[in-house]
Amino acid sequence: MEIRHRYSTLTTAAFAAVLIIQGAHMVEHVAQVIQKFLLGFDKAHGLLGSAFDFEWVHFIYK
Repeated sequence: MEIRHRYSTLTTAAFAAVLIIQGAHMVEHVAQVIQKFLLGFDKAHGLLGSAFDFEWVHFIYK
């Protein structure tokens, strides 16, 4: 029973981490849409894009 509880806890924690990361990723894309279409920016980088504007960061983030 101890192993099942530990596995369940780790699985729940991993799932929560994935949800948080994907949620933050979605917020980045919403920020880009706002910057591009509502604020009229030529290049919309999102909230973290100005500091981390690398394609590999997006790949890892996604």
